[in-house]
Amino acid sequence: MRKFNRKRFLILIITLLFLILARHVNNYFHAAENKNFNYKEAEASVKTENQSDYFQVKRVVDGDTIVLDNNERVRYLGINTPETHHPTKGVEYYGKEAEEFNRKLVLAKRIRLEFDKKHFDRYGRTLAYVYLEDGTFVNKELVRLGYARVMTIRPNTKYSYLFEQVQEEARAKKIGLWSRQMKK
Repeated sequence: MRKFNRKRFLILIITLLFLILARHVNNYFHAAENKNFNYKEAEASVKTENQSDYFQVKRVVDGDTIVLDNNERVRYLGINTPETHHPTKGVEYYGKEAEEFNRKLVLAKRIRLEFDKKHFDRYGRTLAYVYLEDGTFVNKELVRLGYARVMTIRPNTKYSYLFEQVQEEARAKKIGLWSRQMKK
């Protein structure tokens, strides 16, 4: 049996603390970078007259996933809606409402996709920010109206600060899924 080595243990603890601190510093600077991002300008820039950039929504899977007319499955980036078809979670609070709102918002409409750094998830779904032809930012709208929570997964963080701001407004107004006290 190995003898307890206090020096090695301290080095291990210091290394772990350093790694945790480095992660927090990285997150701080990344958030500061997003705060300086001009979201209004970015949203305006996604409006395009090139009709070939648009796809028809064939089916709504749930509150944050759709199927396009070319059978491409698209998962909205930066957000997460309550589950409606999960095999173990079942139907979560406000899941059906989120799915129905998403259906009314996008079904049979033409949308435009905007990508971030990573284009696909582990299930092969396309990851995208979704815009209607009129410029409505679908991901943001779901958060703004309380149908979705922010779910940022690196490296796709382009609108994380915007989504956080909009979520705080929805939470403060107690709308949508924020209308009842949620357990964390």
